[in-house]
Amino acid sequence: PKAWDRELFAYLHQMYQRAKDVANEKNRIHATHLDADSYQSNAPKYNASSIDETFWHMGEQSDEEREDESLDKDTFEDAICDDTSSNIANDQTPSTNNDIEDDDMNDDLNAADANIDDGREGDELPPQIIGYEPNCDSFQEMYNILLSIKCPLLDASYFEDEKVKGLLPVDRLGVSRTIMNTLNQCINYWSSGIHQGSSRIMWSVMTPDDFDNFLVFLSSHERNRLSLMISDLNLMKHLPIFETIAGNHVSIEERDENFTLDASVETSSVAAYLPLSLQTKVLADKPQFKDLFEDLNIQTLNEATILQRFVLKEFANMPTAQKEAVIKSILEKWEILRLSDGLIDVLKNTAFVKRQQGDGYNDVVYVKPGQLYDPRNELLRTMFNKELNMFPAEEFSTTEGLQMLESVGLQTQVDKDTFLKCAWIVESEQDVQKAVKLFEYFADHFGEFFDGADFVRGLAEIRCVPAEMEGESVGLYRYREIGKCNMCSIWVTIKSSDLHL
Repeated sequence: PKAWDRELFAYLHQMYQRAKDVANEKNRIHATHLDADSYQSNAPKYNASSIDETFWHMGEQSDEEREDESLDKDTFEDAICDDTSSNIANDQTPSTNNDIEDDDMNDDLNAADANIDDGREGDELPPQIIGYEPNCDSFQEMYNILLSIKCPLLDASYFEDEKVKGLLPVDRLGVSRTIMNTLNQCINYWSSGIHQGSSRIMWSVMTPDDFDNFLVFLSSHERNRLSLMISDLNLMKHLPIFETIAGNHVSIEERDENFTLDASVETSSVAAYLPLSLQTKVLADKPQFKDLFEDLNIQTLNEATILQRFVLKEFANMPTAQKEAVIKSILEKWEILRLSDGLIDVLKNTAFVKRQQGDGYNDVVYVKPGQLYDPRNELLRTMFNKELNMFPAEEFSTTEGLQMLESVGLQTQVDKDTFLKCAWIVESEQDVQKAVKLFEYFADHFGEFFDGADFVRGLAEIRCVPAEMEGESVGLYRYREIGKCNMCSIWVTIKSSDLHL
């Protein structure tokens, strides 16, 4: 980054000044014991290239230089002693001619140094034209946000305006990219190593409007979308700046972990039954970010998909209030939800239907739709009139509830297994009226039952046939018992081919 280059240049310039001071001190020593003409002919001439060379080879001396320096030192000490003795004898102060020459020489060097500095800074930070106004209101607002969350910033007051401009990105996209890069570096640094768990960026001080303005600034400029690349979008995903319907702000690093709601979905309705862990996955509805969310590959889900993928598999573990909200939503929106084949398959295997517990308890339990019978079927309603826990309860017992359950597996017809259950009920209750009802149904649907050996053998063992033996009142008998009796009458008209039972 240019900021780092500037710091390096400042350090190198400081080292260069130190090298120059060393060179000046050496020149001063030479000037003290050499006359002006000799100094002008022997003093090193410093220009940009020679000073660079002096800096990079500072501290390196050849054997000849070390020998010359030793001789110069001895000569200098002797000259100082002679000068001092002469001045004391003549009661005069040392001449300042050499000091004047030294000042003139240093002025020349300082002028050369100024030229060097100007050349270096011009090469490092050339003037540039930027495609935006860095002092506009949106930039000032962004600056205040970054300042409040303790993002590392460069204080421009320490630099000239032109130099600051040299540090700025050329285009507006570069500004967003620089901010996202800096914040990602902070997150990565303070979430790893010895700093793990520490909080450097103070996201919590931002208001909901701050987050929205922040996201708008990163993704657009003057109401126009910036041409963010995939790498830019990945940087944005890592920032915890996306609001959820739970009210918190999250990052969206993991694929398919976050989604938005379809326009047909009422956010308040979904929030009523979604567990908190799932609410943090649903991003709040933000029309201004619709296109951005598409670029970020955030899925938009309808309510049927949400129920199917996230809600119903957690139904058994939900609090009662959330279960009630799920049921209410399904019943109220069934005309739309029933169009989803995937949701219907999930509902068939989910215990979400209420029934009475039975045995004198009024508590409601939840079972799968296929475990209950349709009370609209007359035979089923008659056979199970003492077992109300075999029918849907509460809102599921309404016309709308039963129509919905019929689509997801409610037993509406009497199959062979159900018929045998009814026969066992007749035998256990010794209810002739139920037996008559059962065999009236059997006679009307004989072709549906008389095609399986297991069913025939099972029915033959049950005392469920209403008949009147000679000299006895109407009772319940097994089929084989009736077949062996010549003096009996069956209360229900049955095809003669059925008598072999």
